[in-house]
Amino acid sequence: NQQDLQESLNYVFKYLYIIAIPAIFGIFVLGGYIVKLIYGIEYLPAVFPFYILSLLILMTPLASIIESLFSAREKPKYLIKIIILSTILGIILNYIFITIFIKTSSHMAIVGVAIATVISQTFYLLGILLYTKKELNISLDLTHLTKPLIASAIMALILFSINLMIDLNLIIGILEILLGAIIYFSVMFLIKGIGKKDIHLLKKIFKDLKSR
Repeated sequence: NQQDLQESLNYVFKYLYIIAIPAIFGIFVLGGYIVKLIYGIEYLPAVFPFYILSLLILMTPLASIIESLFSAREKPKYLIKIIILSTILGIILNYIFITIFIKTSSHMAIVGVAIATVISQTFYLLGILLYTKKELNISLDLTHLTKPLIASAIMALILFSINLMIDLNLIIGILEILLGAIIYFSVMFLIKGIGKKDIHLLKKIFKDLKSR
């Protein structure tokens, strides 16, 4: 029924962002080092667009889940409307930002494309969320964002402080990723963002993903 669907969507929303939010913070802290270590210093100009596009980790999975709801309810026309509008917006923004940023450099033009992509995808997500509320009478509980944001900020601050004191290499980078995960889930546990039941479920999810 409607109540079960509402609870199921928020259940998925909660676990999606328990994983997605720290991933974005981790990219902001370690993304530059990762690009430099793997691809070399000449690829560092790609880091800023990488940071911007990392925000899609929040948007794309949620949009896909909501799209499946409309398909299941046989209401694809609402998706088509917002897809057309967001596509037009993306084309316009790409033209504007490329035209402006190309005057500085080709690297800045790529930054413009990344910004245009994130803005158009944000518009798309907000649009389908609005239709979800209006047509399906389902809304997301945004309080699920609060504790992952707090725990991720603490994790990022600690990792950033460590990076100010050491020279990062591949092994230390891998250890920092593990340390970041330990810090994040420890803080989440302390502030009651997750419990033992959630940890067991997340372990099961990771095992299922690994086995595929």
